[in-house]
Amino acid sequence: MIKNKMIDYFGIITDQRQKAKIKHKLTDILFISVVGTLANCDSWVAIEDFVNDRSEFFKKYLSLSYGIPSHDTIQRVFEWIDPKEFRDTFMKWIGEISASLKGSIIAIDGKTACGARNSGEEKSPIHIVSAWASKYRIVIGQVKTDEKSNEITAFQNF
Repeated sequence: MIKNKMIDYFGIITDQRQKAKIKHKLTDILFISVVGTLANCDSWVAIEDFVNDRSEFFKKYLSLSYGIPSHDTIQRVFEWIDPKEFRDTFMKWIGEISASLKGSIIAIDGKTACGARNSGEEKSPIHIVSAWASKYRIVIGQVKTDEKSNEITAFQNF
């Protein structure tokens, strides 16, 4: 199950918070944050709202002994952890998921971001090619292309 593997990976991240002030498990906060981000939450408040709206789901998988962490708590956790350590751990987790996709369906799709422009260029829209893993229902990779091009060609160097 993805959740267990994610928790296993994130369990190795160094918790640099002050021990006497910790109420929420680091792995719970990281899990909530990653799931919220994958669900298109774009702020700490949005992540908190997302989890509160789905609290029964999250309580099935996480301890949450002190309830749902506030957006301030989530933000503070990300201020305390080492971003490089988080990035490296996250990429290892995604790498394992990607490795388990052998033989699975990966949908490749290119899109032009409506209204988006490359900085400094008035008429040059941004083109993104994404790889969607149907098995896990997540985007496993994205590549920004210089111009609208063949999706398969864009991912050959990914």
